[in-house]
Amino acid sequence: MEPRKIVMLVTVMVLVKLAAATAAPRKNLLNSKFHPSAASLSHCPTTCGDMNISDIFYRSHVIYPFGIGSGCFRPGFELICSHSTYPPKLFLGDGTTEVAVINTQYVTVNFSIHIMQRTVNSYNGSWGPGQPFTVDTEGSIQNRFVVIGCGVDAYLLDQNKREIGFCSTFCESEKETRMHIGKCRGIGCCSIPIDGQLNRIFFKINRDKERSKLPLENVKAFMHSSYDGYSNGNYADYTYNQKDLESSDTVQGVGYMGVLLKWDINDHPTCEKARENETIYACANEHSECTSNGMGTGYTCSCSHSHNGNPYILDGCKYFNNYNRNRHETNCPAKCGNVSVPFPFGFTKGCYGGENFRLDCMNGQLFALLHHLVKSESFLSANGNYQVMDVLVDEGLLSVEMPRDKSYTLPTDDYTYVSTGEWANISWVISNIACQVAVQDRTNYACVSANSACMDVNDTKWGTVGYRCKCNPGYQGNPYVVHGCTDVDECSMQSPVCEEICINTPGSFLCCPPGMNFNLVKMMCVNKGRRSLLLGITIGISCGIGILLFAVCIIILNRKWKKDEQKRTRRMHFRKNQGLLLQQLISSDENIADKTKIFSLDELEAATNNFDQARILGHGGHGTVYKGILLDQRVVAIKRAKLVNASEIKQFINEVALLSQIIHRNVVKLFGCCLETEVPLLVYEFISNGTLYDKLHDNPDKICSLRWEDRLRIAAEAAGALAYLHSAASLSIFHRDLKSSNILLDENYTAKLSDFGASRSIPMDQKQVVTAVQGTFGYFDPEYYHTGHLSEKSDVYSFGVIIVELLTRKKPIFTNSFGEPINLSNWFLQALKGGSFAELLDNEVLEESTSEEMNAMFNLVEMCLKMRGEERPTMKEVEMRLQFIRTSREGHGRSGQTREEGKQPHLAADLIYTCLDNSVNWVNQDTANQESLGKQFMLSMDFPR
Repeated sequence: MEPRKIVMLVTVMVLVKLAAATAAPRKNLLNSKFHPSAASLSHCPTTCGDMNISDIFYRSHVIYPFGIGSGCFRPGFELICSHSTYPPKLFLGDGTTEVAVINTQYVTVNFSIHIMQRTVNSYNGSWGPGQPFTVDTEGSIQNRFVVIGCGVDAYLLDQNKREIGFCSTFCESEKETRMHIGKCRGIGCCSIPIDGQLNRIFFKINRDKERSKLPLENVKAFMHSSYDGYSNGNYADYTYNQKDLESSDTVQGVGYMGVLLKWDINDHPTCEKARENETIYACANEHSECTSNGMGTGYTCSCSHSHNGNPYILDGCKYFNNYNRNRHETNCPAKCGNVSVPFPFGFTKGCYGGENFRLDCMNGQLFALLHHLVKSESFLSANGNYQVMDVLVDEGLLSVEMPRDKSYTLPTDDYTYVSTGEWANISWVISNIACQVAVQDRTNYACVSANSACMDVNDTKWGTVGYRCKCNPGYQGNPYVVHGCTDVDECSMQSPVCEEICINTPGSFLCCPPGMNFNLVKMMCVNKGRRSLLLGITIGISCGIGILLFAVCIIILNRKWKKDEQKRTRRMHFRKNQGLLLQQLISSDENIADKTKIFSLDELEAATNNFDQARILGHGGHGTVYKGILLDQRVVAIKRAKLVNASEIKQFINEVALLSQIIHRNVVKLFGCCLETEVPLLVYEFISNGTLYDKLHDNPDKICSLRWEDRLRIAAEAAGALAYLHSAASLSIFHRDLKSSNILLDENYTAKLSDFGASRSIPMDQKQVVTAVQGTFGYFDPEYYHTGHLSEKSDVYSFGVIIVELLTRKKPIFTNSFGEPINLSNWFLQALKGGSFAELLDNEVLEESTSEEMNAMFNLVEMCLKMRGEERPTMKEVEMRLQFIRTSREGHGRSGQTREEGKQPHLAADLIYTCLDNSVNWVNQDTANQESLGKQFMLSMDFPR
C-alpha cells in the first residue's frame, strides 16, 4: 500500500475514535447515587404516620433530592420521620427542625419557641439547620425574629457575635398592652427583620425590670415568615395572653407560616462549575435547566420550557399538557350575567378545558380566580379576584378589571401572561408548545374546527411561548369547538363588498356583473338565459336523489323492524326455555360456570353456516346433529332437537346443569346450550371417527376391519362411562336410549358415550322411576317396556345388545334369508341354547378370540339380557368383567394374535354350566381344574339369575 494511503487511513481511524469519544452518551458519566430514576426511588417511604410526604411539596413536582431512608435523598437533604410524637412528625436531617412545606426554592420549618421564665433575666440562644439551608430574605418574603413580653430588649447577632438587629418592648398598662400588641411595634411585642443570608442566627434577650410597670411575666421568642404588607407587622394580628406564654404552643397570627429557609445544591458555586463534574451534577434530566443563585454559593435545577416534573431524577421532566379538548358535560352554561363564556373557558365542572380555564360565576359576575393559578392564600386578600368583563377567544384575550383595593400582578403560571393596571387584557395560550409540536399530539390538539388554524404566540424575551387557535380568514366563531368556525356572509354586511351581484362562497365571496347569475355547480357566474335549464336539471336530480334516499330509508327501517322482531322472539324463547333458571344455576356454581356457556343463536348460526345441510353429521331419534366451528376455532357438534313438551323444559335445564358437571374421558363433553330457539340446542365436543354403529353395520362394500381387541376395549370403555353415570355422579343418570349409534369413536377409536336427550336423573338413594317408555326398538328393556319402570338395569339390557352387536356384527333388528325381521337379542339367546356358536360370531372375532374369552362373553351377554332387571348385573360389575377379560388376554400374550387356520371355538358340547355360591361362570372343560386369578375373581362376584 502506498505511504499516502496509509497516512490517510490512520487519520480517518483517529478521527472516528475522537468522534466516538466526543459523542459518548452522557448516561455513561452519570452516577446512580446522585442521578436516580423514578424506578430506583420506588422503594422510598412516601408516608410519615398519617401524612403523605408528597403533600408537603407545595406547587412542585420536586420530592428528590429530599427523601427518607438510605438511597432516597441527596447528601444534605435527608428527612427524618420521628415516631416520638403522635402523630409522627417530619424533621430535617438534624432531627430537631420540623418541616411544614417544601417547594422548589424554600423550606418552611417550625422554629422551636424559647420561653424565658419570670425568674430569668437574660437568655442567649442560636438556631440554624446548616447546609444546604440559609435563613434568607428575598423580594416580598421576609423572615422576622419576634419577641413577646414586657420590658424586654432583644438582640440579633451574626456568627461573629456582632449585632445585626435590635428591638425592645414596653408595657404601660395591661389594657394598653392588649390593645397594641397586635401591631407588634414595641408595646408588648417587637420584631427584628432578618436581612441577607445566614446559615445560623444568634440572639440574646435581656429583661429590664425598671421599664415594665406590670408584674413580670414569661417571655416568648419565635420566628415567622410573612409577605408584603405583613412585613412591618401591621397585620400580624397575634392573640396574646398569659396562658400562651406559659405553654409551648405557637402564638397564632394571620400571615404566620413558620421560618422560610432557602435551599440550593451547594456542591459547586455555579452552574458552570457544576457542569464540569457531571458525575455529581444535580440537573440529571436531559430536559432540565440549571440556575445559579447569584451569590456564588450554589444552584438549582428546573424543567425546561413545556416540560414539567422533577429535574433531579433521570426520567423526571416530561412534556406537560393539562388541556382537555373534550367536554364531559353537554348542557354547559353559555353565560354568566351578561358575559358569554365560550369553551375552553367554563365555570361548571366538565365544561372547561382544564383548571387554567376554570372561571367562577358569583351573583351574575364572572371572575378569574387566583386560587387555582397560585395555590397559596398568602397571595390573596378578600377581594383578590379578577372580574372578567369579556372573553375574546379568537384573539386569545381575557378582558378583566383589576381589584381596586390593591394593584395586583397576576402570577405567571403555565400559560398566563399579564399586563397590570386598572384595566387589563390577559393574553393566554393553550399550552407552552409550538404549533409544530402541538399538531403531532392529535389527542389533545386544541384546533378541532375544520376551518381553524394553529398560530404560535411569541414573546420578545422568551421567543415562542405557546400556541392558540384562530378561525381561517373568511370564518368566525370558536376554533376550539367542532364546527365552531362558521362562514362569514360578506354579502350581508352593511358595507357592500360588491358593486353589482354578490355571491357568498365558503370562506369568501364572488361578484357577478349585471345579466349574470352564480352557478352552484360550476362555482362561477353564468348568463341568466341558461338559468331555467340548470334549474330544471337541479330539480330533477334533487327529486331523484330524494326518492332514492326515501327507498333506502324504507329498506333500512324494514330490516331494523325484522331484526327487532327476531330479537323479541329470541328473548321469548329464552324465557320459555327457562334461560333465567339456567343462568342462576351457572352463576351459583363455579364448577358449572367454568365449563358451561349459554351460546347465542348468532354464534351457532355462524358456526354452522346457518345450519347448512352440508354440515349435518347425522339424524337421531331426538334430533339432527350439525358440525360447527366456533369463533375460538373449536370444532363442535351441535344437536338440534325435535319439538319438546313444554313440561319437560325445566327438566331439560336441570339435565344441562347436571351434564355440565360430568368429567369422564368416555363421555362426550357438553360445552353449553342455546335457548333462543323454540327447541334448545346443545353444543358438544366434536368426535371425528363416527359411531360404533357405522363401523359395525356400514355398507358391506365399505365395511372396515374392527379387531377383536378393539371391540373388547370399546365395550369396556362404554361400560365404564355408564357405570360412572349410574353410581359415581352426584345424581344417578339413566341413559334410556343406549345403542351403538350413541357410542362415538374419536381419532384413536376411544369410545365416547353421547346423546343424553332421553336421559333421566334420580337421587342416589332411589333405584327406579316411572316414566313414559322411550328408546329404540331392538335395544328396549322388555321389563321397562311392559311396566314403565325405568332403572339402571334398563341400560344394562341395552348394553347387552351392544355386546351382541360387537360379537356378531349384526343389527339389533336384522332380516333373515326369508326377509323376516329378527330381534338380535332373542336370536342370540336361542342360538346359545341350541349350541350353534360358530354361526353366531363375526369372522374377525372368530379368528382373533379364544374359547375362554368367548365363554366369558357369552356368560356376560346372557346375564345382561335377563328378562327380569333384578337378575342382571350392575354396570360396574359388567365393566369389571370386561376389564378382567382384557387383562387376562394381555397376560396370556394374545393381544393382536389370531386363531390358527381352521381352529374353531368350542361348541356347547365342550361347555359345562356351573353355579357356585350363587355365582354363574362358563368354564371350559380343558381348564375346569385350573385355579387361576381369573377364576377366583369371577367366583367372587354375585350375579343372581
